[in-house]
Amino acid sequence: MSDKDNVVYLNNVMKLSKNPVPVLCEIAGTMLKDVLILGEDENGTIKMITTQPDTAELLFYLKSAEYALMAGGMDEDDGEYN
Repeated sequence: MSDKDNVVYLNNVMKLSKNPVPVLCEIAGTMLKDVLILGEDENGTIKMITTQPDTAELLFYLKSAEYALMAGGMDEDDGEYN
């Protein structure tokens, strides 16, 4: 096994180029009933903001996102994993 066998390329992640945070928040506001936002502040500290008070639900969101990223993303048409 080589080092390249352990690399997972995340090619299907949506990238926004100009002022992405407000745009992403606006999109999320129209599509989602609950949100979990993870990000990095200007000092490099990881921050989390959420509307979901249930820790178990937050962990489910994170694991679902992890699975989708590792599986190559989600199908935008029907919300199903690829």
